[in-house]
Order: sequence, then structure tokens, then C-alpha cells
Amino acid sequence: MDTLAHKEGVEGVNYFILGTTDVFDYGKGYADLEYKLDTPEEVSETQFQFIENYITTCRNALINKDLNLFTSLVDLDSFIDYFLLAEIFRNTDLAGRSVYLYLPDITSKLIYGPSWDFDYTCSRPYQLGPNQDYTLENATDRFSHFDFWEKFLEIEGTHNLIASRYTNYIRPIVNFELEEEQRYYNFYEEYIKNNANNWYPEIEDIDALLENNFNWTFSYFKLRMKFYDSIYLA
Repeated sequence: MDTLAHKEGVEGVNYFILGTTDVFDYGKGYADLEYKLDTPEEVSETQFQFIENYITTCRNALINKDLNLFTSLVDLDSFIDYFLLAEIFRNTDLAGRSVYLYLPDITSKLIYGPSWDFDYTCSRPYQLGPNQDYTLENATDRFSHFDFWEKFLEIEGTHNLIASRYTNYIRPIVNFELEEEQRYYNFYEEYIKNNANNWYPEIEDIDALLENNFNWTFSYFKLRMKFYDSIYLA
């Protein structure tokens, strides 16, 4: 899904539209949710129609709150994991862009992933200098403006499905990563410092920059996970 697909293709040939989002504003107050076909590069009319019909049926199943139909078409674990990760990182881009999904073959279910595009995450503003404008205010702000996900959340019974996946799979992984924070920092410190020197040569005290960013990042995630524990931890 890419709100900019129209810049590279032709509607009905390379992409189709399903819904809109108000997270992105291209001068009209909203952006179309455009689904483009990246693979195969040369799309036949039959392939295009099959994919458009498949995705449309998935979305209509959510609109009609037909969970049985939706789960017969979509790999539920990948779907929940994909958007839980997006929520935890507060990945605003996925409200309209960089949502990747694939169908291995016509006998398989639709798989969400791989996760991609993490530059505008963790409440990071769109224009930002080093150590400017980072905030913890949105660490407990549930950003769930993802088209399919919003509709999924409205269906009775989905909360328990998400809570089970969060408790038994997502949370243990994230908890491990948070416990390893200092080891990660120590291991990658030289690479991070070289990167900072490359991008921010005007910063005199790179060590302070790294320490501030390190402390902010893990403070953010600890607050965020505490918030999601209150929603989903069973």
C-alpha cells in the first residue's frame, strides 16, 4: 500500500484504490490508499484482477465483521504481528505507505510483511535536528490509524486474539530486547559514533549526543510497553 503509487503507475493497470486516510494530506485533506503491484513487474490483466479482488474481499470481510472469512484469506499471526509492531513503534508511515504484503501462491493465505520504513517512528517529527523536539508525550498515545487494523479492532473477539499473541509471543521478545539494551549499545557504540560524526559534524560532544539518544530511546520503549501491557497483557 502506497499513497504515492499514482506517481509511478496508472490506476487499474499498476494500482487500485481502497479507502482513504487523513493521516496524510496532499492538499485535499486526505490521501487515497493505493495498492500497487510490485511483483511481478509485468502484471497481466488476469493477475491484476485476481489481486484486486482478493484484497477487496479481505477488506469487505472486515467491513462486514466477518472474521471467519477474513481469517480464511489472511495469515492471522502475520497480520497481528505486523500491526502490533507498527503500534508499538508508532509507525505513522504505515497509515498509508510502505505496507508490504504478499501471496505466496493462490492456495496460500495473504501474509503481511516484511515490516519496513521505520524512519518516522517513536513520535519522531518529520523535520528534526539532533536532540531536537524528541518527546515522551506520545509514548502512551495509541496510534492505530491503519486501515485494515482499525476495522479489525472493531470486530468482537479480536481483542482476545491480539492479547494472546501479544502475551505469548510479542511481549517476551520485546522484554528480552529491552533487557539487552546496554549490551547492544556497548557492542554498536563505535558504529553509532561513526554514523553520528558523519551526519552531525557540527555537534562537538558526540558522546553526550549518543548518551542522550540512548537514554531517550529506551525510556520511550519502556513507557510504551507499560502502556501496551495495560491493554493486552493477559
